[in-house]
Amino acid sequence: VIEMEHLLNREAKFTWPLLDYLFHQIDRRLNVTKPSLIIIEEGHRFLKGHFGQRLERWLRECRKHNAAVIFVTQSVGDILT
Repeated sequence: VIEMEHLLNREAKFTWPLLDYLFHQIDRRLNVTKPSLIIIEEGHRFLKGHFGQRLERWLRECRKHNAAVIFVTQSVGDILT
């Protein structure tokens, strides 16, 4: 579990490099022979801008690593906007 609330309140120039690093570490731990479930709370907050594009590519590649991702949000509208 990685609590990221304090990161999301900072400027993007500080947040993006750390988020890239965290997703790289998650990738390293995924094992094709063992299914993984990754839960991202308030995931809609990551979907915009440069990092949103990076996240979309990463999400598409998760299936290759036998992983599933769940986005948790309070409103579907948060994802659609």
